[in-house]
Amino acid sequence: MTKSNFTSSEIFNRDDLLNEALEIIRFGDVSLGKKQSLEFKKQLAIELLEKFQTEQVRFSPQLDIRTLNSLDFKDQQISLSHELQAKMLVNDFYQVNIPIMLFPKSGWAFTRLECSIEFCPDESEHRPIVHDMFPHDIWADVISLNTQLNISLDHNLSFKPEKETELKMGLSGHFKAGVFSYNVRRAKVLARGRGDVGCFWRLDGKECVNNEDTLLSVILAVPKTRKKPLHAIGSLRAYHDFQLGSADIFKDYTQDFSKVLKSLFSTGIPVDATMVWENIMQ
Repeated sequence: MTKSNFTSSEIFNRDDLLNEALEIIRFGDVSLGKKQSLEFKKQLAIELLEKFQTEQVRFSPQLDIRTLNSLDFKDQQISLSHELQAKMLVNDFYQVNIPIMLFPKSGWAFTRLECSIEFCPDESEHRPIVHDMFPHDIWADVISLNTQLNISLDHNLSFKPEKETELKMGLSGHFKAGVFSYNVRRAKVLARGRGDVGCFWRLDGKECVNNEDTLLSVILAVPKTRKKPLHAIGSLRAYHDFQLGSADIFKDYTQDFSKVLKSLFSTGIPVDATMVWENIMQ
């Protein structure tokens, strides 16, 4: 997968850098202002850094997999497109939900989330292809007009919103195995990967990513010629909207921060996670 747009490819040793900041603040000699006020501010800075050290982001150890086939659609009286029928002759289709758990502890909410998933990265043949993904760039305007969406799959196995009137009257004919609720939090969405062997999301917005159970989802087309189990690798990075220059609590110590440490804070003190799923069908 191309890394040109993946800021998550930048490497930080977060724990070491936060320990470095703690040492600077604990033993820093700041002589400006009242001593009592400085000691109080120092203690606040130390407590905040210690909270940053406890933050976590992580993938679910097991992905939620749902098999999608033409018989299910026939039962729901949905006519599949001719293009999709042709693809189903040579591919098996699955909906893969990717639960993500976020645990901000510092009081600074996460405001950006980046996630990349690659399927069977060590192989060159019979690899699965991302048929569709949610959320996607095209959902930005739809999301901004709603407080909650019910998402289902259409006749092309693409994600679609369910209209409220259809849900109430039971007229939508949605494919029930593909329906899930999405609590809209007015995120700006960048998504890449349709037609590729991997995918990437960037979600911007405090209300969107400051949530313990963010859900991403893909429709995966797996060649019928494939005989091996499906495996995948994921990387995750969450950021704070944290500007070092405007953080009054640290301003007396920043002059002693190294260039890399300043970069960590100005970048948003990112916290990372990776996951390898050996067999996503289990």
